[in-house]
Amino acid sequence: MMPRPHGIALLTALLAATTASAEIEPAPAADVQPSAPEASPEALIGHLNDELLEVLRRSGELDYQQRFDVLAPTLRQCFDLEYMARQVVGRGFLDLDEASRQRWYELFATYMTANYASRFDHFSDQKFEIIESKPAAKETVLVRTRVIDPAAENVDLSYRVRQGDTGWRVIDVFLKGTVSEIALRRAEYAAVLKRDGFAALTDSIQERIDKLASDAAGESSD
Repeated sequence: MMPRPHGIALLTALLAATTASAEIEPAPAADVQPSAPEASPEALIGHLNDELLEVLRRSGELDYQQRFDVLAPTLRQCFDLEYMARQVVGRGFLDLDEASRQRWYELFATYMTANYASRFDHFSDQKFEIIESKPAAKETVLVRTRVIDPAAENVDLSYRVRQGDTGWRVIDVFLKGTVSEIALRRAEYAAVLKRDGFAALTDSIQERIDKLASDAAGESSD
């Protein structure tokens, strides 16, 4: 079995984003995400960091499904997952019917959570630091953070957050200040949606979710 990166080194496989050119305006959500109690971008990211670090610290006692169950409400609270789900498929989202849109919202949130649950599996005294926050485009705020990992390379992350009706939410994450995961995913997902259709896209993402769970189960039994 190929060796896996320690907990936070995973972040190269997770979120980051500059929202690419044509953004899709949010539609009314079918169900409102729980409001975060934090009153500022820094407090939101501080809360997110605390929750992620707690899962890392407990990774020795939590299996994949337990980490998934703990992380799911945190990600739904701290990230605007519906907005991000729309962005990663681009304008193709506008062609989906309501049932397909709801299916995509849930599948995207599940895939996000599965990524975190599968990777946050090893604690090696990592720490999270907030470096600074500053105004960004379109009335958003950029919060710069650093993951200090004694067992691997430190990772710089910048969270782009926006205040909406349900409070502050992350809408983008920049890895090393430049790498845009939403832009990268959009290049892939939008192409699959256009070329092969919605069913092919959802099947592909579901297969990835299943593989993350299967790989995690295999490792825990080693």
